[in-house]
Amino acid sequence: MKHIILTILMLPMMAHAWTTTQKALYLSAQSATVIDWAQTRYIAKNPDKFTEVNPLLGEKPSTDKVDAFMVARLALKVILVSNVVTMTHGNFKMSQ
Repeated sequence: MKHIILTILMLPMMAHAWTTTQKALYLSAQSATVIDWAQTRYIAKNPDKFTEVNPLLGEKPSTDKVDAFMVARLALKVILVSNVVTMTHGNFKMSQ
């Protein structure tokens, strides 16, 4: 699973000639999702103590549902960055 996640995180950077700043911004955004993933898994493992507020996951999601949702979030960002948005001179610009 760790290799799949690392591959998802690295794909756009391998496909495009990005600056160091652009890579840092992308990895920061993906890192925030990974942190959210860990916190949400903790919530799922402790349903007696916590309630999830994300309506897409429901109040008491299973860890499997959390994992699938977060992998989909990571992959969606890869798709968006790789195919819809290009970064030029530090600004976001729509691809043609």
